[in-house]
Amino acid sequence: MTDEGVFFEDYASASKPFQEKYPETVFPPPAKESKAFHMERCVRVVPHDNDTAGFFCAVLVKNSEVAAVKERRKKEMDALKGKGGPEPKQYGYKIRLTCNVALNDIEWTTATTDEKLETTTKTDIQSFPSPPLEIDPHCMPQRLVDGTTEDLYKFCEPSTSEWQKIKTFFKLSDDLDPGNMIARNHRSDFFMSTPNVRNLIDSNRATGNVNFAPNVGVKVFHKMPRLWIPVTSPCDYMMTNMGLSYLYPYIGKQLVTVTKDDLLLLAYHEKLKIDQLSDTAQEEIKETEQGCILFQYKPANSDAVPACNITFVGARGANYIIDFKNGISTLEKKTVFRLCGMDIEDYRRKIQEEKLAKALEKEKEKEKEKEKAAESKEEKMET
Repeated sequence: MTDEGVFFEDYASASKPFQEKYPETVFPPPAKESKAFHMERCVRVVPHDNDTAGFFCAVLVKNSEVAAVKERRKKEMDALKGKGGPEPKQYGYKIRLTCNVALNDIEWTTATTDEKLETTTKTDIQSFPSPPLEIDPHCMPQRLVDGTTEDLYKFCEPSTSEWQKIKTFFKLSDDLDPGNMIARNHRSDFFMSTPNVRNLIDSNRATGNVNFAPNVGVKVFHKMPRLWIPVTSPCDYMMTNMGLSYLYPYIGKQLVTVTKDDLLLLAYHEKLKIDQLSDTAQEEIKETEQGCILFQYKPANSDAVPACNITFVGARGANYIIDFKNGISTLEKKTVFRLCGMDIEDYRRKIQEEKLAKALEKEKEKEKEKEKAAESKEEKMET
């Protein structure tokens, strides 16, 4: 499907601009090839289930080393033979000394003028020993300084201060166990994991920081970035859209119900005044605090448009709210408008028409006021 919503059955039937932009492999293979590839063993994860791009999951088994790596290692081992042991490791960091510049000799001149105004000068030189050449420990990895490694995977505990702040702000249920949540980057990011992943990390602490991926889990909270609106919040954490889809059943506060019109307004404007929302949304926003808020749309009946539940993350200040999209806004805006049954250009045209209609209405009211003023003036002159 193209960005305009046009479907193509296969690559041959696609338009020329589409063929120039995308390879033929974006289409599924023919039935015979699919059978040969055992596509029934594959699992496709679709975007609307996990708020991601569509992709395939596969299990890859490494049977042997890559030929180029084998050859390189063989050359290294051959070079080490007969040298009495392995060569010292060459670490990838720049050496920096604790003292790069030092004064060894200081020279100064003293001028003396006597009663006859005759001036004599004397030059003195004082020497200092050079400081010892020491490597600055700050330029080396921590493991080379004291033999320790940074623990990248710190699991959250119920008593963790940051977690208590987040739990209170969103009024999260006690049924949510934070024990599998990983705190990263000095507790500025939180990733939701599983008990199996926690057991795997705990059992491999010695090598886990080297061999595991940095983000083991789904990011659910992160520090609040600079926003379009001023926000004074008791909790400086934002929930992610992926985290919202997971934590939704446990949230008891900061939820705001919006209508279809509210959806379109939030998708269209970078920031929005709170009093522009529906009455229901305004009343619920009064019950929230400044900071991260969570929008939820629910269809009133089976004929409603959109006909699906929509939840997304935003933020509110004293007078304004925004729809926060982590820097990815264009595609999401198009998706919201398509779910609402219209195009963003049509909505922009509708807004312009409404503004024009309001301006014309104001002009008519001004003309009526002028006519009334003229009539009252004539009546006064007649009397």
